[in-house]
Amino acid sequence: MGSSDADLALIKQIQPVVSGIGGVLAGVGALLGLIGALATFS
Repeated sequence: MGSSDADLALIKQIQPVVSGIGGVLAGVGALLGLIGALATFS
């Protein structure tokens, strides 16, 4: 039973890291899309 508590604590620790990485990837994707659009229009 203790392992489930440990897993829950681990998930709570990892969750902000995963969401942070997701945010960074989304930002990079948006930046690449913007650069692609600028390259197309120039």
